[in-house]
Amino acid sequence: MNVDTHFSKVERLIPGDLPGEQLSSLFKQYAADANFRSAHVSELTDSSEGFRRPLRPEDLSFLKLAAIDDDNASSLCALACNRALSCIYEQSTTARLPSSSDPVAWQDCARFYGHASALLGESIRPSLVELVFGGLDATVPADRARPRADSLLRLFEERRAEERRIRALAEGAPRSAEILRMAWLQHLEASRGALQAFERAFARGLFGESLAPLLVELRARVSALAPNYERLGLSPATRAHFQFCLPTTLAQINYNHSVVHSPCTVVHAVASLLYTLLAQRAFEHCFSSQAPRQSDEAFARQLTAAWESSAQGLSHRFGGDATLEIAKGLSLCRALQIRSDRDRSSQFEWLAHFEQYAELGQGINRLISDGELVVDRETFVEPREMCSTTHVHDDHRLVVIESGVMVFWAAPGMRVTAERGEVLLVPKGRLHGSSIESEECVYHQPILQDSMVRLKNSTEGREQSRELAS
Repeated sequence: MNVDTHFSKVERLIPGDLPGEQLSSLFKQYAADANFRSAHVSELTDSSEGFRRPLRPEDLSFLKLAAIDDDNASSLCALACNRALSCIYEQSTTARLPSSSDPVAWQDCARFYGHASALLGESIRPSLVELVFGGLDATVPADRARPRADSLLRLFEERRAEERRIRALAEGAPRSAEILRMAWLQHLEASRGALQAFERAFARGLFGESLAPLLVELRARVSALAPNYERLGLSPATRAHFQFCLPTTLAQINYNHSVVHSPCTVVHAVASLLYTLLAQRAFEHCFSSQAPRQSDEAFARQLTAAWESSAQGLSHRFGGDATLEIAKGLSLCRALQIRSDRDRSSQFEWLAHFEQYAELGQGINRLISDGELVVDRETFVEPREMCSTTHVHDDHRLVVIESGVMVFWAAPGMRVTAERGEVLLVPKGRLHGSSIESEECVYHQPILQDSMVRLKNSTEGREQSRELAS
């Protein structure tokens, strides 16, 4: 079965690659819709009819689109591309009506599902898919090339070990509640997005009846976890916390929609369903008190049987080695999951040591003020209620408050107030946002090199800074 594992041009609306300038221009046009404008301070959680998705279109004026790989999966480009893809798939796979006769809500609805937005979205979707997923590694280890319960069990144990590590990090941190809420949100949104994609695959006839029990099981698991939205103080409304989805969380949602979008990637859709159930069970083991309905071994055997039966059916109908293609699909899912693990870990490690990072930032800022460290910086003057939609930077930055009051956040429910003379340190790739709570706030953002964020306010650190400065 010759299915390109790296999303070739089979399904492109416009033949061949869109030239960079053309893709950038169409992307800007798509993001210019009023539904996608940056958020106001009252829109940190989307309480609208569900048609507002802040894309920070102003970033597209300087953003250079580039292929996403393991090293830049948390970059501003990755965030922008995945947010746009998420909106494009939402527009083409949902049909929500406003909940009232409010004419503004109906106008928002008409724009969100309108022909103009749909056409622009579809014109850039194939190229964005190529950028985001084209670099995933589909290499299959020899022990994972065939349906075997023991190899799937090892994949499950790998996932469970990572979820346990995240849980331990959260529980031992000063900001434990914020980290746990953020961890739960990533999983709830990813699993709900996966279910929507696989429901669509069944509705379109892509999946055979042998996979129906797996869909029933996934539906039950997602439903059982849904009350955790309210338990954690989160809104269960669709994409209400869009701003707090990490780029790699959105990538997992988008990947599932991508592989069910075209019949040409049905084998990868099968693999993604298997991996989603495996990851779902691993998360539940570590974060939920819900008792499993079967042993780990029985669960692995169930997935193995589904793999075998699906591969046999596909190979019988179309020829080729569907078994190996499903194995490649599992490798793609694992590669995407590893990106997500790194992204989550970096975000949660930063939150767990937020105050220590601020102390480090104070020390670095003193070196800058003393003239011992020379760096570029940007200065901002913002009025009351100016809001910065959550975003990431592609470099490490300090946030140095010269005057006024800023409120800063990097997780749902987080609220850090920074006033005159205070310093925060934001590592590159870390999702965050802010708003202004004084008549005016003047602040600076010194831009740091990788080595600088390891500086300590010590003699050794000062000597290192002199070397860097020279």
